[in-house]
Amino acid sequence: MAHINILVLNPNNRLHPYLACLSSEHHITAISSLDHPRMVGLFEQGQPDLCVVDVSDNQAWHGLAVGKEVRRIYECLPILILTNEGSEEFALAALRAGISDYLKEPFSLEEL
Repeated sequence: MAHINILVLNPNNRLHPYLACLSSEHHITAISSLDHPRMVGLFEQGQPDLCVVDVSDNQAWHGLAVGKEVRRIYECLPILILTNEGSEEFALAALRAGISDYLKEPFSLEEL
């Protein structure tokens, strides 16, 4: 399996167990913030192959806005949002924002 570069925007650090499993196979850059200037700075260091935005329900819409900004900068980059927000409204907004897919909690390592 080829190594891929994954950028993880993980403000609550709950993905650490998953990232530990994935880091032996892929290069992962994780930041504990959805802060836009910091995120753009990381992207300027080289484009990842995948962006994962991990948000809780009280940040789901903000995470969606961050994903939309990532989509604006990199039109073809796959973006995955991890959230416990499962409303139809959110799913439609994610599709309209250009989010490639999202996983609703709970999810397994295999799903991720």
